[in-house]
Amino acid sequence: MRQISSIIIISILCVTNVFATTPQDTVIIPLRMLHPTDTLEVILQGNNRFLLHQIKPKQTLYSIAKYYGLEITDLLYYNPSLENGVEINQIIKIPVGSRDIKWQKTSKTIKWRMIEVVYVVKPKDTIYKIAKTKFGMELDSFRRLNNKTDNNLEIGDKVIVGWIDIDGIPPKVGVRAWLPMALYDSYQNLKAIYLKNSRDKNKQEVNEKGPAVWHKSQEGDNLYALHKTAPSGTILKVTNPLNNRSLYVKVVGRLQTAGYRYDTLLVLSPGAAKALGGINRSFRVDINYYL
Repeated sequence: MRQISSIIIISILCVTNVFATTPQDTVIIPLRMLHPTDTLEVILQGNNRFLLHQIKPKQTLYSIAKYYGLEITDLLYYNPSLENGVEINQIIKIPVGSRDIKWQKTSKTIKWRMIEVVYVVKPKDTIYKIAKTKFGMELDSFRRLNNKTDNNLEIGDKVIVGWIDIDGIPPKVGVRAWLPMALYDSYQNLKAIYLKNSRDKNKQEVNEKGPAVWHKSQEGDNLYALHKTAPSGTILKVTNPLNNRSLYVKVVGRLQTAGYRYDTLLVLSPGAAKALGGINRSFRVDINYYL
């Protein structure tokens, strides 16, 4: 019995001694991309939103892309200068979708888990234009975030338009560098419908190849098309065989052959054609859909 007690006492002393001699600086603390005291500025270019991220020491293209739910190719696409390497304090553009910046309060909203996103007031900006038009916010929420009791704004003011989680933005499955973030939500919705149709045993797949056309002088960020025979509402998977880009578009009407070549299959909206890499007014595509 005494021998067993002695062994236990010696073991405790050994364990205690190990902890006592362990240096404090060996404790590993995960390196965070951003700190709760940081803020991110958001800018608008056309219909795209970008966060401005200032590169800190030890941050890499991989860690930055992963934090914002992107691929490295996305960062390179919007920041060509990164091809020459990453520099500390360099400011880069991070494309974000309309749902990536949060402004609604929830039970899980905790100050130390939020990175504030701010917008710099431009000439002709109003509270209504910033909140409702640019960021889809409720006016009362905008005023509350910015402690505003009136509608006065000064050019150059930084106003809070929401936040992102301190752990970053979830991965954007299916997004590609060539797909503008303004089209991301539509892309995801149309893709989900297309995949649902592909699993429907009552539907048959249709495959077509031929010219698609688009009107280069027109503007618009949507994923629409006019098709020669497919009914309105049909979701098409359109692929450009030259670069292997695939996109999902919704048929919104019948293609009238007048003014087009006899073998033209569809007319694409400018946003869809540009995303597919269309350069000429007419280019060949592969089309798949289910009826």
